Amino acid sequence: MPLLQDLLDFLDATPSIRKFIRVLSLKIILTNPLDTLVARGEVDQGKGPQLNTLRSILRLTSRLQFLDVYNFRFARQFAPLDSSAATHSPTLEHLHHLRVDPLQFDLNSNLLHQLLSLVATVGTLTFNTPIRIRQMSQPTVSFSPPLPPPPAIVKRIRQLYVNNTYAIRPHSIIDPAHLESFHTRELQWEDFPWFSDFLQTVGSAVGLKHLGLPVHSNSPWPHFGLGPDQDTCLRLLDLSVFEKLETLSLSLPAWTPTPRVMNPDDPLGVYASGYDFIVRVLSIMSDTLQSITFRLTCSALPWRFERGGAHNMRTDWSQLDRALAERVPMRGLKTVRFVLSNFLDDAIAREAVKRSMPLTNAAGVLQRA
Repeated sequence: MPLLQDLLDFLDATPSIRKFIRVLSLKIILTNPLDTLVARGEVDQGKGPQLNTLRSILRLTSRLQFLDVYNFRFARQFAPLDSSAATHSPTLEHLHHLRVDPLQFDLNSNLLHQLLSLVATVGTLTFNTPIRIRQMSQPTVSFSPPLPPPPAIVKRIRQLYVNNTYAIRPHSIIDPAHLESFHTRELQWEDFPWFSDFLQTVGSAVGLKHLGLPVHSNSPWPHFGLGPDQDTCLRLLDLSVFEKLETLSLSLPAWTPTPRVMNPDDPLGVYASGYDFIVRVLSIMSDTLQSITFRLTCSALPWRFERGGAHNMRTDWSQLDRALAERVPMRGLKTVRFVLSNFLDDAIAREAVKRSMPLTNAAGVLQRA
């Protein structure tokens, strides 16, 4: 029996149950990459789940609020990019949350486009793009960009969470005029020129209120001698356009002197380039900014083994401390939060943050998690 058909048959037979369904999770569990490639091959032969079957399921679950789709790839002949399917009107008027994880290594997947063709509006979209691999031995894996969505698929989405900017490049599925919150975990260098333009478009629209960006080696900020200088980055990524921004979340790696022992007086080190960029960003942010979150993830290597060594690390956070503390009385900053992960001793790490930010701590806005 084709995938999803048994679920459709069950819903057809139980009208008293389907009206109570608010959450639907569709997952195919694959144990290794070879299973993934086999699954891709079966789908390409027309053996995979059918989009029209899911359309029928959604028609029977009209009160659905959250849809989670994991490791799916619909059979090719039902892709909404075909004229036979693109003319279908949306099945659901609104989804509060749509979470999508395409089949891994399936870089040409149009799964997101297909799913959005079934829904008129989406409140929150979480999209985890397939793993991007530079070289693979399998000849069946290609790396062409996803096809552009039909105009009808471009959606009004309020909150967007992606693991990589590849998710919405180069043909955006997002109507920037309605986007209020945007977070990405990775920002590849090759995406940077396009992503900078995307942020400018969003910033010049109604106005983003919540923004989350990475500041690490996968992002455009220069580390290990890669990328342009700080002035070029700051000029291209002009966050001053976000005149209504209320919260800003920045993720960056952190180091301790040694990975195996953490002493109470150990400082926390971050890349000097990332540190300097953050200080410069704070100088141009709008006065509407009320909360800043720094997500620090501890590296397994001590900073003496990082390229550039200790001189590439910034352990004196006084400039950042002053920049944050000055925003409290003068520009209305209410919360500075540090989220710490992978540290050998979280209590010592929290004390290191407090010790590095005396002015911000004295202002009463410093929080640690």
